[in-house]
Amino acid sequence: MINRIFMLFYFLLMIINCKAQGDNHKKNEILENILIEQLKRGKRPTEYNNYNSGKKELEAIIPILKNELTINGFKFQTKEIFNKKVKSIFNRIILPTSETKYLYVNLIEKCQRDNIYSPNDKADVNGFFIIKENNFITDFYEIPEIYDYQKNKPQLNKYEVEKIFIKDEVENTNLEIPHWKDIPNLKEIRKKNIQTLVARNMYLFNNSRAHFRWLIVNDEYFMRSLVTTFGYTDDAELLEWVVEKINFNDTSELDKLFYNPKCDGTTQLNTAVFSALKKYITPKNKIVLEQLQKYLVKLTDLKNECTGLHFKERTELIARLSYFGELYRFKPEFEYDNYNNNYFIICIFTYDFGHKFKTEMKEKNYYGLPDFMKLYDKADKDYGEYYWKFR
Repeated sequence: MINRIFMLFYFLLMIINCKAQGDNHKKNEILENILIEQLKRGKRPTEYNNYNSGKKELEAIIPILKNELTINGFKFQTKEIFNKKVKSIFNRIILPTSETKYLYVNLIEKCQRDNIYSPNDKADVNGFFIIKENNFITDFYEIPEIYDYQKNKPQLNKYEVEKIFIKDEVENTNLEIPHWKDIPNLKEIRKKNIQTLVARNMYLFNNSRAHFRWLIVNDEYFMRSLVTTFGYTDDAELLEWVVEKINFNDTSELDKLFYNPKCDGTTQLNTAVFSALKKYITPKNKIVLEQLQKYLVKLTDLKNECTGLHFKERTELIARLSYFGELYRFKPEFEYDNYNNNYFIICIFTYDFGHKFKTEMKEKNYYGLPDFMKLYDKADKDYGEYYWKFR
């Protein structure tokens, strides 16, 4: 009886092992076939890319990427934890019942969700895929960009012998396309791509602070986008770093810092920004307060369009920003001569036709800001009459 059980168990292991070997052989065959296609077409400029089999190309690199993450110490999270993280960072919902394997996150147009099976060029194409089945994120890469094919597949060198030409319809000329082997810094490109893959996943899903520091040096656009494009403010250190990078003279950058229009038509105010600003502003860079006051004037003038910012959210931002600025007005070390002696609240009176802002703020109990009503009433008493007579 025991021998029969043992033999049955042995045969089951053999079947499982054969199946695994068969699956690996099939994956390796698919990888090699797609690699041959990519070697034949060479390293094309993005505008000449036409990935008719893009999904297959993405699927071919997933095992390579998983392996790189594993050997670099990445801990793959459970579906529940991963999905929750994706929702909190990118505001994308992963439906358990959906058969879609990959979600594309567009860093240029976040509400454009069509899959783009093309390497990023940072200008026209810049995004990444959420690999739902394996719980990680990745850019779209061609195989030579992440895999040392010359070392691991030397038998394919024969596909990089003949010159490659493509028709340039605009210039009506033949354009020579370089082979992958002729890209002078391909090894460095491959290394940087793997580092980026690992660092993004380690930071976002394993909370690695070491990889956070690597990313803010080597992947600045992506890291800024977490806050300015998607409104991710849970990481105080990231938020403080973004504040340090902002050009306070550029109101469009301030728009992205303070609020994020969502794809469903709502708007998220990034109220956590004020804590980061409080740490950033010192007497040495008090000019920031003047720049914020100019931005407040823009907000109060409803003729200035703030795309995606509705009146209710706009009024709340006006209240919070004016309250924040007022906290510095009573500190001599932050005094400056321009813009009404750094008096933030009177900026509201300048364009508050019909007391629209005041009415909205009062209805919302001044958003629970301590003593804001007293500050507002005092400003109204001292300056309100002067401004209202011009209305």
